[in-house]
Amino acid sequence: DQILDGNATGWSPGKYGNGMGFEGKGDYVDCGTDSSIFPDAFTVEAWVKTMETHYNPLLGWTSAYSTALYVTWPAPSSFIFLAEDNYRQFSHSPVNIIDGNWHHIAFVVTGNGQNDIDNAKMYADGQEQTIADTVKTGSPDAKTLCYIGRVIGYYFNGTLDEVRIYKRALAPEEIRTHYLRGSGH
Repeated sequence: DQILDGNATGWSPGKYGNGMGFEGKGDYVDCGTDSSIFPDAFTVEAWVKTMETHYNPLLGWTSAYSTALYVTWPAPSSFIFLAEDNYRQFSHSPVNIIDGNWHHIAFVVTGNGQNDIDNAKMYADGQEQTIADTVKTGSPDAKTLCYIGRVIGYYFNGTLDEVRIYKRALAPEEIRTHYLRGSGH
């Protein structure tokens, strides 16, 4: 296993060279607490390979489960949580991302206000995923830390590669271009 900031995760064959292999049992990457990685508006992109159907976090921004991005929460859905009572759920449609193949995913949020969740989107392989539910009865929680592959009590199971955090909402065309570059099209 490779050690990344004190938390064991193994290098695995990635989409490009090596990726980060997670076993769902305590592996994660601690990205620190620098405020530059806590943007109000953001896009988080990654190449993911997983078959996990239960609570599979890509990224967590607090020590609670409620400010996080979940690849799966129980399948077949994904979540953007800005708070326990401010989130958006997405169906794995039109793209099933838990089939054990590489998929490019992107979570997009336009700001940190209570109603910004209305504009949140998820993309898989360049296609916008179907919205299943939106709740916005509370305000977003403050971001205080950044973990890749961990939200308190839950750990990513699968392989991640090319994880990127942008300080803005990428346009759909930009996301599709990033997907096409990586898919060989």
